[in-house]
Formats: sequence, C-alpha cells, structure tokens
Amino acid sequence: MSNPQLTDEEYSKFYISDIYSEIYKGGVNFTEKIDWRYKDSNPIFQYLEPIMKNNNLKKIIEFGCGGGWNLIPFRNNGFDVIGYDYSPKLINHGKDNYNLNLKQGSFDDVENVGDFDLIILNHVIEHFTDMENSLEKLKKIIKPNGMIYVGLPNLELFARGQFQNAHTYYFTKKTFKHYMEKFGFEVIELGKYDTTDHMHGILKISEKNKEFLKINLKNEYKTQLKKIFFGVLKIRITGFLDSFNVLSFVKKILGK
Repeated sequence: MSNPQLTDEEYSKFYISDIYSEIYKGGVNFTEKIDWRYKDSNPIFQYLEPIMKNNNLKKIIEFGCGGGWNLIPFRNNGFDVIGYDYSPKLINHGKDNYNLNLKQGSFDDVENVGDFDLIILNHVIEHFTDMENSLEKLKKIIKPNGMIYVGLPNLELFARGQFQNAHTYYFTKKTFKHYMEKFGFEVIELGKYDTTDHMHGILKISEKNKEFLKINLKNEYKTQLKKIFFGVLKIRITGFLDSFNVLSFVKKILGK
C-alpha cells in the first residue's frame, strides 16, 4: 500500500474533475484519442465469454469503465451491460457516441443490489483506498453464484508506469491471492494478461476460505524491493545511454 496517499475526498475530486484522465490518458483532449478502443472484441471479452456461457452468466456491471469500450463486445453479443465511472467526459462519450448504458459514480450509486452475474474491475482494484471495505460492498452487488473479473498491474513484472499517485495498492500474484482470500473470495484463476506487465484473476465469494493462511509472504516484501531497485537502475542506465544516442545506435545496428 502506498504511503502517503490522498484522502477519499481528494481522490473523488481527482477522478471526477478528469484530471486523472488528462494526466494518464492523453491530455486535455483525451476523449479524441480513445475511439480506437471501441472494438468488436478485446482480450477481456475473449477470456470471459466462454466462462459466462458455461456458467449461464448474463448480467454485467463494470466499475471504472471509462467510456465503456470493454462493454461493447458483450453488449453486441446479447449480454446485459452497465458501466460506472467517475469521469463525466468519458461517460458522456460512451453514451453519446456508442449508445452504452453508462452512469457516473461507483459502488455506492448502484441501486440493483445482488443483481449482477459478473463484475468487471479492470485496473480499478489498485485504486481502492480501503481494500476490505470496498470488497465488502462488491459482495452486496453480485449474485451468490456470480464472479468478479480483476485486471491489475503485476509488481513482479516491473514497469515504470505502474507507479503513480492514483495507485494505492501494489500486488504480486502471491499478495493478490492472499488478500482476496483473506477478505472472503476464492481465486478461481490467476494468470498473465496478454503480453503486458499486467495480470488478471477470477474471484468468487467464499466466506469460509482459509487458504490464504497457507501463503507465505515472509520474504515477499524484500524480494520486491530488490526487483524495484534493479528496475529503477535499469531505467536510469537506459535513460543515460539514450541521452548520448547509444541505444538508438545499437538498435539501428540490430535492425530494430
């Protein structure tokens, strides 16, 4: 968990004002750069569609949905979808241009409690300010046999972009599994997301799950500190060499 961090009120203002999107999604005119995301298919849909069909899951809610691009292939294939996001510009973009059912807000604004088969949290959970409390709220929204899809950065696959003021939690596979199970979920699957430095998992409610007690986190913190140190060192060396055009020269020789 990052320390220090903004308060809940400060984070809300940060997201609602669209400052977050302007910083991390392309500047003041960020909505002009997102239409490429609206596709008939995407890795999340390709991964989840067979799982949903096999388990007869039909109703989807996504938090942190942005402009709703993840929901497009689900909507187009007959699933009932709704998305929530703090950003007024992104919500309006998805509603006005793609006719998506999107609303501004988050967990506390959902009226249909216990009504959803699937919750999508794609790069959302690392933004929580109170992990346990947020997960408890999610339990009230989902059906007893429902699932939660989580996509998030994997700290083991170090990348500079993972570290930002909006990220309050950082996970490895071990720590993610430990805390999800500690807070009442069973991690059905946990794997790498596509070819990036991210991972994804599927969760189900499991109040009696004590598997987290078997996960040894004793050396996890020290291990990740070492990885971060060498990751930062690599970035600085790369930046230094690039300042002298050394990397460009080597890439040119190698034909990259």
